[in-house]
Amino acid sequence: MNFDNSNIRPSIIDSSNGRHRKLDNCRSEYDFSFVYDYFSNSYGIAFFIGERRKHYLILNSAVFQPLASLIPNVNPIINNNGSNSITVINDLSYLKIGSYLPINSRHYRDALKHMQKDSPNLPSKINLLATDIKIHNEKVDNLFFFIRSSITDSSKKSTTPLLSSSYKISIENIQSFVLNLWKEITPNHNTVRDLKHDIENVINSDKFKFENKTGLLRLNGIHVADGSDNELVEIQSNLIKIIKKEEILSSYLELNKSKSEINKKMMDIQEIAKEISDDIQNGKYSQKAKCCPTFLKLVRNYFF
Repeated sequence: MNFDNSNIRPSIIDSSNGRHRKLDNCRSEYDFSFVYDYFSNSYGIAFFIGERRKHYLILNSAVFQPLASLIPNVNPIINNNGSNSITVINDLSYLKIGSYLPINSRHYRDALKHMQKDSPNLPSKINLLATDIKIHNEKVDNLFFFIRSSITDSSKKSTTPLLSSSYKISIENIQSFVLNLWKEITPNHNTVRDLKHDIENVINSDKFKFENKTGLLRLNGIHVADGSDNELVEIQSNLIKIIKKEEILSSYLELNKSKSEINKKMMDIQEIAKEISDDIQNGKYSQKAKCCPTFLKLVRNYFF
């Protein structure tokens, strides 16, 4: 049986208020040509270009701009202007990498689709950088705990059978001193041997002074311990051994090298992402990916 529906027209949009109305007398359940006519006549090509532009700007704000803004986390050597005062450093956070990577953004998956077309190696570079940063920061934490435990353990050993009642060691002050010393010296060395040599030169110079008076030990004017003469002599000896400990110095150099390599990877990603970000910002970006707005996607959003 055949029906003539040539004179039946759909009525879906009330142009006065823009609201959708029920499909009445539609030519066919699968005939959406009227939808195309509606979008084309009511919005035109500018509408589709605008929707895609919005899509690009969202990805730029959420992903590409943060990547283009990555700054290598280089920490300058502290300059005390020649004074012997100690800058308080309580941990090794200055060795860590803290740059933000937008890999957890809800728009990152869409941005990946564009990266795979613009720069196919960029996604793997970002993943590798994220892994490197995590491993590096874990190593920094491990070194810090090792240094602190070395200082603590050294304070438990004494040449005397019983510790004197006045025996006391300032872990925080010792820790601040050795961390500051390593921070100033390590960036300029590539080998443990050279680093250890310069540390020994510092220990034998006027920059490194122990004062043992009336049961109180000071290092460059900083109070580090109380106790008997024998106890303070041993603490002084143990402290020098910690400062020159090759296991610690080797880890320090490794972390400085690791940080430098991570900074280079960061700059590489920054350069690629900045090119994409600038093109989007200047309206020059036109790369299409599966996540971009299309006619069918817009239809689904409006009607389903």
